[in-house]
Amino acid sequence: MKFRVKRPGYLNLKKALDKTKLIYVEVPVQTQTGSHRSHRWKSPDNAGSILKKDISNQSKIKEENVGFTNRYGDPIDIKKITNNYTNLYENKKEKPTLQEYVARKYKIVDITKEYGDKEFNKRVKRTGENLINKAHSIEPPITNVLLETSKDLGAEMEGLEFRFKGLDSLVRKIKGKVRNDKKSLEEASDNMKDVLRYTMILDEYNFVEGFEKTRENLAKLGYNVYRIKNTFHDGAPYKGLNTNVKDSQGNIFELQFHTQKSFKLKMGPLHKMYEEQRELDPSSPEEAERSKYLNEKMEELSKAIPNPKNIEKIKSI
Repeated sequence: MKFRVKRPGYLNLKKALDKTKLIYVEVPVQTQTGSHRSHRWKSPDNAGSILKKDISNQSKIKEENVGFTNRYGDPIDIKKITNNYTNLYENKKEKPTLQEYVARKYKIVDITKEYGDKEFNKRVKRTGENLINKAHSIEPPITNVLLETSKDLGAEMEGLEFRFKGLDSLVRKIKGKVRNDKKSLEEASDNMKDVLRYTMILDEYNFVEGFEKTRENLAKLGYNVYRIKNTFHDGAPYKGLNTNVKDSQGNIFELQFHTQKSFKLKMGPLHKMYEEQRELDPSSPEEAERSKYLNEKMEELSKAIPNPKNIEKIKSI
């Protein structure tokens, strides 16, 4: 649905003070001469509540049932929307109203009703469930060999409790492959290489030896490390060694190698920036600018991570 937005909604912030975390929002105002719409600065929570009430007043959707979807058709929470707004316009001299921002970036839906392509959504969810079930069936021997290998190396397996990709995340990724990369659902399914994923932490001074030993142990048991992406180099926004491994039956899992420092950064501030960057629309000039800014910040943070000794010996394939 669409709702009315008062124009112009942009506010010049040359004279505004410390409003970086506030949201510019349209509000109904009652005066002696009647009601009209004006603009106010509000906290994210208050702005979100005002927006949902505004939408409800201009539609048949009850306020508690007002929902939103992103450009992929996935539901997105109002708190995530207001957070995206404050991140995007934090250092801007001009800001749109929250209503304008939502009108051009998100779709408004009634959460009590089916929305989007019902049949497509069901097929994608079923595909994701099948992929996760398959990952569970091949997981035990893989986990065992990685645990034994890491023990022999004095290395650590981090995040084993998260070795299976979550259904919501997997569904979102499949939809992205279909809609952005123009792949069929079957092709998108075949591209999911990280439904089962692991992270091994290696010492930065014996990193290369630890990686080669792991690859050797896997090969003895019929596992082939067929793809390597080495981003341990200067100027990289993300530092790590990401691999895909295939068993004799053609099943694939992801195995990442990190130092303790690179893993800590990945799971900390870098993850938050990556999650924000993923939501940005590159076709929007202001969001493309934000994406570039985030990339530069990630590069700056990654500069502090030492590259493992002799890492250049591991070539990307």
